[in-house]
Amino acid sequence: MCTRLAITASLAVATLFGVAADASAQRRQQGIDIDFGPIRIEIGDGDGRPGPRPEPRPRPTVEYVVKEFNPITGGLYSTKVFAKQSDANAYRDSVARVHWVKWRFAGINEPLRSRRFASSRAAQNFVDSDGPSKTGNAGFAILTDETRVIPARTGLSIRRVEN
Repeated sequence: MCTRLAITASLAVATLFGVAADASAQRRQQGIDIDFGPIRIEIGDGDGRPGPRPEPRPRPTVEYVVKEFNPITGGLYSTKVFAKQSDANAYRDSVARVHWVKWRFAGINEPLRSRRFASSRAAQNFVDSDGPSKTGNAGFAILTDETRVIPARTGLSIRRVEN
């Protein structure tokens, strides 16, 4: 008799907890939350929790950074940032065609000079047409044997940015 009473009591308690949990779940389903990035729309009672809602976690985005270096000085010449990897690759390919010409005039303490060209053909035409010597003060100058055509150096890196 005691065991029947214990079983009946435990079934009654389990049913009571089940009804309470079901009512709580129905209250939670009455509210709807919709997230569109930073915009949050709440319809109804929400999730049933009192107090402010937690802020949505920031979503990291990726930026693609293409850098062009001056091959003569080794310094950074330009930097461009892209949102798409395909755009970054296309720009890097176009910069990879860039060539530099370096030259030095004969004389004491003459600086190394350089000029950037969009292609190796344009750079070589500048050298072949005696362009470096025509850039001197008198319209011509004697060059040392340091005149060269050098391809540009490029780099592509990925940077994560928190919004």
